[in-house]
Amino acid sequence: MMLQYEKPDDFVLGTGELHTVWEFATEAFSVAGLRIHWEGKGVDERGIDDRGNVVVKVNPVLFRPLEADNFLADYSKAEKLLD
Repeated sequence: MMLQYEKPDDFVLGTGELHTVWEFATEAFSVAGLRIHWEGKGVDERGIDDRGNVVVKVNPVLFRPLEADNFLADYSKAEKLLD
């Protein structure tokens, strides 16, 4: 519908739900058939599988503390114009 809209425009698509990277990683490993549990906090946090292997670790260069703003996709324009 975006490609067939009467004029070129930018649209935001989203679910309206807020999820963390932690939730995403846990679900992704689950879909791959692996369970992980989390240990540590902040830059020391690690995702560990059932065999004790560290499968997720934080890159301190890219680490950002939890931000005050929770960013949710505002898809109201797409909903209004594209139904």
